[in-house]
Amino acid sequence: MIYKVHLAKLDNQIIKTFTDNEVELLKESIDKLVESSKRNWSYYFIENNRKILTEQTNKTLSELSTKRPNTWKDLEQAFILMNFYFMNYLTSINTFLDQNLNFLSKRFGKDSNEKIKFKELTSELFDKYFEYRLLYKLRNYTVHAEFSICGISSEEKMINPNTKRVSYTPCILKGELLKNKSYLGAIVTKDIEERDNNISIFDLIHKSIKHYELLQEHTTKIVNLDDIKHKKEIINILEITEDEYGKYQLIIEDDNQVKVAQIPYHYLK
Repeated sequence: MIYKVHLAKLDNQIIKTFTDNEVELLKESIDKLVESSKRNWSYYFIENNRKILTEQTNKTLSELSTKRPNTWKDLEQAFILMNFYFMNYLTSINTFLDQNLNFLSKRFGKDSNEKIKFKELTSELFDKYFEYRLLYKLRNYTVHAEFSICGISSEEKMINPNTKRVSYTPCILKGELLKNKSYLGAIVTKDIEERDNNISIFDLIHKSIKHYELLQEHTTKIVNLDDIKHKKEIINILEITEDEYGKYQLIIEDDNQVKVAQIPYHYLK
């Protein structure tokens, strides 16, 4: 049990001692801001995994293009790497969706308008965009059926009369995907069946970026509005101004121990 919490200067000089009620409000408000910050991690994972997927896949394909002819082992190793990075990307997408739903439910209530509107927006994206639908289903497909990237399309271009350049693009083969269509659902299965061509991974990712940006922006606006009251609560309890940020710390007397804790000023700006 925490017995006393003090506001102190960096030299440990105590400025004020908080009441039990202030300690509870301070802890609750800081916890809310920490939760809000952690919510952004999942979107960072999407962005970072997308960047890694693109860079590493291009690197792998460039090596294949340079090392010609390619052996069976070369191609197999390339598919292992590309599916590894693609699986990470798919996982980050589902993590983003699930964690945002959980966050909104925890912060505002499981039947709150904030959660309902987020679900409505994801449903709208699912109904409107093939890329969103497919990426959503591919996570489950990849976990329970097989890896998604199983083809490479090639294109030859003459750079000059004596030099030919071959470029490769990873793709999902329509026929292979439909072998496990039970994991795709009726709507996505129909989407695939009506397509004339295989699916370029790069096109799929590029066209879907805007969907997750929209969801992140939507939720961030809601969270930022709610965070304002928690920031005000902390500032009112600490009774310090913005130009004093970084000049104070917390001293906690807990079961005969004295601890020093930082104040997360970066959340208050």
